[in-house]
Amino acid sequence: MKRILLILLIVGACLLVIGGGAFAIAMAKVNWDISKFANVTYEEKNFEADAETVSEINLNAETENISFILSEDDKIHVTYFNRFDRKGQPIKTFEPSVKDGKLSIAETKAEKSVFNMDFGKEKTFVIAIPQGKKTSTSLCVGTGDIAVGAAEKAMTFESLSIQTSTGDIRLIGTISSDTNVTLKATTGDILIEANLSVAKNLSCTVTTGLIKADQAVTAEKITCETSTGKIKLNAAITANEITCATDTGDVLTKAPITAALIHVTTDTGDVEILLAGTKDEYSCLLSTNTGEISPQSYLSGNKQVKVATDTGDIKITFQK
Repeated sequence: MKRILLILLIVGACLLVIGGGAFAIAMAKVNWDISKFANVTYEEKNFEADAETVSEINLNAETENISFILSEDDKIHVTYFNRFDRKGQPIKTFEPSVKDGKLSIAETKAEKSVFNMDFGKEKTFVIAIPQGKKTSTSLCVGTGDIAVGAAEKAMTFESLSIQTSTGDIRLIGTISSDTNVTLKATTGDILIEANLSVAKNLSCTVTTGLIKADQAVTAEKITCETSTGKIKLNAAITANEITCATDTGDVLTKAPITAALIHVTTDTGDVEILLAGTKDEYSCLLSTNTGEISPQSYLSGNKQVKVATDTGDIKITFQK
């Protein structure tokens, strides 16, 4: 029995060496560029629409990265990629269209397709709209990053909704919305790198990931929620009401928050908040099961701060 086991181990080791050698030879022939083994090809396509005919933009895709930027003319432009196998048969295609003021970009998948390998070379779709053009925009992808805006550029929306299951969401430049902004990621980060102005509600929701604001944010109401991850507000935040909630993660602010009502809850995590104005402007109700609190709860001003954590420290400081 031991002899048979030894023989099997020797045979297995030999096969491993042979397989590794074959793989090394194959990789050497393509200069160690694994993408050469991909059996997927892409066709770049372009779509153009008159901006005056479009008031709403809806995109639904499965595995694409999205870049939403300004165009250089008065048209709306969409650059997208259809996907084919080596035989030229479609795997996944898109056909943008405008109907009743709505620009729709949705994918069509082949009913049957063989196993396809592209080794991470998924393309980035680009949607470009004219400066000053307001739309109600919804961008939804399964696996992919979504970026809206560009450095030193300003974009205005009627409303903006962005959702990705596995990917990051980034807002860049200067962005404003006449109504609401909704940002949602299942596994990924929400990164606000834009000066963001929202007339009504800003909602940021992450299951596993970071919510971070590095530029000033204003809104009527701001809600940040994450199951596992930190909430980091590194720039001035202004709203009537701010709510932050985490299951496991810290809530940290590096710049002053201005709000009439601030409500923060965590199960496991520290809370550090810098408030605009003086201590006397606020009434603070602070509680933790395991951790330190500074200052202790007190009643004074009309602005209310409510912080509760199961396991974590609470520290409130004031700008003045």
